[in-house]
Amino acid sequence: MKLKHLASVIDEKLILKHRDRFLEDVKRHNGKAVEITMKEYLPNRSNLLNQYYWGVVIKLLSEHTGFDKYETHELMKGLYLQTKVEMNGKLYDSVKSTTKINNKQMLIYIEKIKQFASEILEVYIPDPHEAAN
Repeated sequence: MKLKHLASVIDEKLILKHRDRFLEDVKRHNGKAVEITMKEYLPNRSNLLNQYYWGVVIKLLSEHTGFDKYETHELMKGLYLQTKVEMNGKLYDSVKSTTKINNKQMLIYIEKIKQFASEILEVYIPDPHEAAN
């Protein structure tokens, strides 16, 4: 079973968010070898950002282009979420999934789409606070 615990590193010390749960997990693994991995925590995309993306950004582009929202989504990913993957020593073109990017990456992606919409399609996409009004 894979267990995750959030913590901060402050002055080279590990400060656990839920120390008591961590200690319970340590007790459960007493006498066993464990693997500990540390990486920077990046929260997943928020539901509000996801609603804005599908309900405003993709909806407006879909209405303007005549493509359905899934076609519009795939087109935007193809334009702005391109990446390379290595397989057997060769690089191949690929496209990232929006479900695999965090809030910061999603905001950058949306800004690129908004710029494309404005400059190429002459479509204004409101910011989230404007869309809510």
